[in-house]
Amino acid sequence: MKPCNLASLKNSIKLTETSDWPPSTAGKISGVIKLRGVQYPYCLIVLYLKNSLTPYMATKSNDQGWYAFRGVPVDMTFFIVAFDNDQHYNAVIQDNVVPK
Repeated sequence: MKPCNLASLKNSIKLTETSDWPPSTAGKISGVIKLRGVQYPYCLIVLYLKNSLTPYMATKSNDQGWYAFRGVPVDMTFFIVAFDNDQHYNAVIQDNVVPK
């Protein structure tokens, strides 16, 4: 995987919007981002394909810290990286994520 900074990552993948979500026939990955136990709004969250380490989709958490990736293939495994907006903390990673 080629190293890149956060600015180039933000420019390289399209942030998902509700209107862009495919029909609900495919899988969904959702959750809530928290910072020190408090829901964390407007956090950049990137979904990566586990087998190739390739960014697949990105979104931002809403004002309550909730996020969702819809239209995700159910036969693939992913990992998720959430970035701190203020860059005071390391990114948080969730591995071996499968859509439901």
